[in-house]
Amino acid sequence: MKNKSIQILHSLFEASFLEAYNKADKSTRNLAMPYLQSMYRRWFYAAIIEDSPMSPANLLDSICRHENLSTSLAPVAVPKEKTKLTGIEINFLEYSLDNHPVVEDLRILLDMCSPHIDLSEHETLFPDKAKEISDKQSLRDIQYTRFLMEIAVRLRLLKKIPSVGIVRYKTDYTVLDNLSPIDLLHDIVEAALQLASRALQCLPMLPEGLFSVSYLRSLL
Repeated sequence: MKNKSIQILHSLFEASFLEAYNKADKSTRNLAMPYLQSMYRRWFYAAIIEDSPMSPANLLDSICRHENLSTSLAPVAVPKEKTKLTGIEINFLEYSLDNHPVVEDLRILLDMCSPHIDLSEHETLFPDKAKEISDKQSLRDIQYTRFLMEIAVRLRLLKKIPSVGIVRYKTDYTVLDNLSPIDLLHDIVEAALQLASRALQCLPMLPEGLFSVSYLRSLL
């Protein structure tokens, strides 16, 4: 029931994406592929029916609850072939409070920042390094990897070290090793809420203070 229902939902995304992809020129296709996961997640959390809560994410959550699963599921879009995009498959990530992929993905990033990592002048990952790290993580999405980098800096799991002509950080294992998986997940969520609130507050068309951290937390 679970797999059949999700495959039906997934086919909606796959058909629309492949139609747009096949109509695009080569340069547009090359630009689009690194952001497949980002586009898939936007679709996954968006309403299928306008002005309704009926999104693929909510439908999958309802299926998991109906089947009394002990863990939650999140689909990840994966090209069927590496050399040519002929279709998109989905893999399922299982997660729970004490076993969450984002915790492992953050640890992967931090391990790859040891003994140190060099960043751009804007303190962001260089594209090649972002891809190298993302290829080892659950989502394989460079936007996700860059977001985890912001989380790590905000949680002081990475600390800046002196360097001439380059921005350089290294992992602070004294902080990381003192956090349980559940504590680390809690800190990741809090840092994500703070980053989201700060980004939303910068939008000029919104009333000041509308998307506070406490308000965003209440939506979870």
